[in-house]
Amino acid sequence: MNTELKATSNCTQHSIPGRLNAILHHIGTLTHYTQHEHLFQQGMSANHLFLIKSGLIQISMETEDRGTLVLRLCQQGDMLGDISVFNDDPKYLHTSTVLKPAEVLVINKDRLKERLLADSRLTFEFMKLTSNHMKKFEYQLKDLFFNGVKIAIYSTLIRLANSYGEKRDSSILIDIPLTNQELAQFCATTRESVNRTLRDLRNKNVIDSDHVKRILIKDMTFLRKEVGCDSCPYDLYNVN
Repeated sequence: MNTELKATSNCTQHSIPGRLNAILHHIGTLTHYTQHEHLFQQGMSANHLFLIKSGLIQISMETEDRGTLVLRLCQQGDMLGDISVFNDDPKYLHTSTVLKPAEVLVINKDRLKERLLADSRLTFEFMKLTSNHMKKFEYQLKDLFFNGVKIAIYSTLIRLANSYGEKRDSSILIDIPLTNQELAQFCATTRESVNRTLRDLRNKNVIDSDHVKRILIKDMTFLRKEVGCDSCPYDLYNVN
């Protein structure tokens, strides 16, 4: 995947509350990761949380029948591994891979747990954040696995537009260069399926491409109607 991405994600829309953010910075250890390193891998014991300070990190999971599924592209302000804090003998559900050299706050789960158990207000902030992540994940899996390949691709285009979209007159440019194979990994499908679906959308004048093959969505209303969401709000439909 091309890692020369602009910082156009809407991370501020799901930013960590101030008090919780301060605690994470107080107990976290700033760690540097190079390209292709893993913060954690699927199935490993989940002993830490991670708060991204800079860089770009891909979150993926391996499925039995569809291979690698890319779930998120995380940048500054995004938290990883938070779902595991209160589980007994937790395991990471996903794999995190550094696409662009990153600075990350590594937070010991047990130290955070002590702080949360001593402060009910802080616990509420953390649980609300985790609940939002779980809700988004549920919506994503529903669109990807239960509504067919076409809807999975439509939903992924909406999520990419919400995270990396730039207004261009009446259209939205997804300002992230992706090959059809890379787009297929966001949908847990094949490159051939993506090719067919994008070709059909171009014939319907729903999408187009610019001179460097970035996708331009010309009719977002069509995609939202097909997916079945009125506005596909950012907090539920994004790749951050």
